[in-house]
Amino acid sequence: MAYQKGDIKLEGQLGDLTFYKQGGSHRARVKRGVDPKRIAKDPKFERSRENSMEFGRASAMAKKIRVALREVLPLFHEGTMQTRLNGRILQVIKNDATNVRGERSLAATDLPLLIGFSFNAASAWKDVYFGAVARSFDTITKKIQVVFPSYWGPAVISAPKDASGIRFSVVALAMDPEKESCLCSFEHSPILPKSGNLPEQLFELEVATADTPIILLTGLAFFREKGGYDMPIEQPMANALDIIDVL
Repeated sequence: MAYQKGDIKLEGQLGDLTFYKQGGSHRARVKRGVDPKRIAKDPKFERSRENSMEFGRASAMAKKIRVALREVLPLFHEGTMQTRLNGRILQVIKNDATNVRGERSLAATDLPLLIGFSFNAASAWKDVYFGAVARSFDTITKKIQVVFPSYWGPAVISAPKDASGIRFSVVALAMDPEKESCLCSFEHSPILPKSGNLPEQLFELEVATADTPIILLTGLAFFREKGGYDMPIEQPMANALDIIDVL
């Protein structure tokens, strides 16, 4: 790596040299990397092509999940979520024992491997809520029922010190890996006081189809009272949204 000390400050490419600015200084380096045309055709890069195809499938499905959750995610996701979700789905794809490497794909039977994924790396569901979560799925009515039993709040909730209220969320993703489709249903509870007795919370979500696996997510977000209003805590690093089941 070289630094530009003269009056002429370049950016871009000149032959095999790339000029760029980083950290307030102008730098130059030799162009690196393999010709993309060689990667696309050379037998030596067959493994790279296989990895790239599977990574592309993982990224595409992860994007569909993020888009389906776009109305839910703002209080839960953080900077690493996209990369971690891509990686988790790629690991599930690699579990495909039917297809050869490079042609492996996300199978409906492997979706339970997503259980435990936290959309907020700084806070997992198991770290903020210690109570039971009852759930059932009626394939005839296409309705999912989720129940949070009544508890003494401080016994089952781990909340930030400045939080005055909490809100439960339940999300159902009807996911069809073969059609690469992902449909979302969700519901939020009222904002409840974090102290005292938490009343039972009953959620009923209707999904578009009962023929595909349903990925079930539960979330807990924290609020504080400000000017008579319940406001989301500005840095929601304690909020949790996890995949807890596949129905």
